[in-house]
Amino acid sequence: MAAPALDAWRELEDVSGERLLHTTGGIDIGEGAKRSADALMAAGAQFARLTPEETVEHWPGSLIAAGTPVLVQERGGVCMAERTVRAQARMAAETGATLLGETVVGALVRAGDVLPVDR
Repeated sequence: MAAPALDAWRELEDVSGERLLHTTGGIDIGEGAKRSADALMAAGAQFARLTPEETVEHWPGSLIAAGTPVLVQERGGVCMAERTVRAQARMAAETGATLLGETVVGALVRAGDVLPVDR
């Protein structure tokens, strides 16, 4: 999901004037690496598998048991969650949305292009 959303992230950054997504690369170690590899392969995303020895060579000081799966994804990153939500809310308000803070929502029922809130 991240790859198709990247253009939307960059557009929100441009419109908001804020950096919201930082590409840092990502590393998964252990069982999480196996699950991530399956998901990334299904999405057609690029990643590399490293041996524990290659990982320690690349990141000295790492302690990884022999046989432990390691996955590296160069395009992985971190989103600034709170900053992103605030930017989205600000952009929505600037384009005419009504923001209802601290409101308990009973239901959302789509009516064409409108999403009225049942409180």
